[in-house]
Amino acid sequence: MKTLIVAMRLFHYMVGITAPPKEREVLVLLIWIGTAAAIVILGLGCAWFIVPRVLR
Repeated sequence: MKTLIVAMRLFHYMVGITAPPKEREVLVLLIWIGTAAAIVILGLGCAWFIVPRVLR
């Protein structure tokens, strides 16, 4: 978990976003992970519904 927090902090500095306060880093990390998972699940869901219809 500590490695992910360091990576998140580095990403925030690279992009120019203000890093979250130390006491809220875990919450912000979980939000980032949830957002990334939601995007992946949405993409897989779209592929699952669209690809069979295109290949008919």
